Amino acid sequence: MTNQMKKWGYISMILCCMGMTFGCASNQEPRQALPSEALEADAPKVITTCATDESKPSEQKIPAQYTDDWSALKQASQSDHSYAYQDGKVYFRQYHADSFEEGAVWGHYAPIAGTTKEMVCIDADGQMTTLFSDQGFGDFYLIGSRFYMMEKHITYENDVKRVRDRLYSVDMQGEHRSEYGEGEICAVDLDRAILILKLFSEETGEAVYNVLDCKQDTLTEIAHDPSNELIFWEYQDGWCYFDRHTEEVCHVTAISLDGAYNEIVALAPSEAALEYGYSEDLWGMKVAGDRIYMKYGSYAGSAAMYQDGRIITTKLDGTDYRGIECGADCFMVCSEAGRPLVYFPECVADNGDPYATGVWDLENNIIAASDFPYQLIYEYQEQRVPVYRKEDRSYLMCERNGAFYGVFSDSAQIVRLADEMNQEIGQRAEVDWQWEQAPFSYHHIYYADGFLYFEVEMNRYDDTYAVGWRDGYRRVQTNLYRRNLSDGTMELLYTY
Repeated sequence: MTNQMKKWGYISMILCCMGMTFGCASNQEPRQALPSEALEADAPKVITTCATDESKPSEQKIPAQYTDDWSALKQASQSDHSYAYQDGKVYFRQYHADSFEEGAVWGHYAPIAGTTKEMVCIDADGQMTTLFSDQGFGDFYLIGSRFYMMEKHITYENDVKRVRDRLYSVDMQGEHRSEYGEGEICAVDLDRAILILKLFSEETGEAVYNVLDCKQDTLTEIAHDPSNELIFWEYQDGWCYFDRHTEEVCHVTAISLDGAYNEIVALAPSEAALEYGYSEDLWGMKVAGDRIYMKYGSYAGSAAMYQDGRIITTKLDGTDYRGIECGADCFMVCSEAGRPLVYFPECVADNGDPYATGVWDLENNIIAASDFPYQLIYEYQEQRVPVYRKEDRSYLMCERNGAFYGVFSDSAQIVRLADEMNQEIGQRAEVDWQWEQAPFSYHHIYYADGFLYFEVEMNRYDDTYAVGWRDGYRRVQTNLYRRNLSDGTMELLYTY
């Protein structure tokens, strides 16, 4: 889903105040095999998605858990892969003014193909070293002694310029390059030292999902997808989770690294959605424990606004279907003493802020309230490539009103890291900027060895880049900082 959809998802939550109740129905649909898969003859029944009646609203309150002890972050992994950490050093790219578009709708500046950046590292003493230069961009992964990255690749077909993402890897000096082709990184398994790649044939455009063995530098096909029906969502311990479409039906499918295939459940749109002309689909997925959790609903209109939907869950064998109505397009799965809890934004109309956080307690069949900041659930949903390590806890770095937090995805515990950053940034000598001109935006927040790394981006409204009612912005300046959490000192690492 695009960032534009996420932005307008905030507005669309108001629709949850107008929720409708839909009935459940089921019928039989023959399974359609993927071209390269031999499937069992029997398929799961198609379920018309609906809310079930087990879970009831409750007066129970689940308080947000805050702590100022950031030592627990040392034993956890995080979701932002604009950085990598190894042997006491943090690695990141150093961008330049020509690395991104000058202006764009909503300030979503796309990377420019063919521009050179540097891969640098910094140690605890602040010594920065340039390792090499290349034309890569975006997230990267340091596995063993190699970087796995993407770059924009330009080709011309019948004098038409075409820009695609190409995957490659290099060693720590930027040498001994391996090419993997056009595509994207879907998931990373650090225990197995593998990447899940979706690659496209340059001749036919057909998609193939592959396992890249980083130790052997070999590719093994796990799913051939010539019609581009498979949409990758999740990875857990040797299993990839997709949805696959046949007409209106969404087949939630698991494929193992050795090619074993399991169709978990088949989902069909609600009858009300079909009646009102909305095309419902899957918009999020998370596997936790023995259950799979999914966000199923509809976007519509030129603003791509979320039109209400459901959070649904089954066991990994497709049994025990459960569902609740939810007007927001995101959720977060946590647990408390082994009890699964699903956090989600919900619409309330009895206070100044029309939104709050609901918590779906599956074990006790209730929906409780929480003062957990609903904005952090949206940031949690923005996590991109799943990175798996069985023994790791994982957390997401978040920013809210100039305060930085680490949020543990398994418990929803919030670690306070820094506050009042807007004022502190605005007073720095290198920042020639007034908050009234446009708010700072913070990106790529990262923690390592007692230091907090983050980008501050300054933008100015520019109607040159606006499209209709969609605001346009011009990037003025981006600074990368490192803050010492022990003494509060902060240094500028570079600016562009």
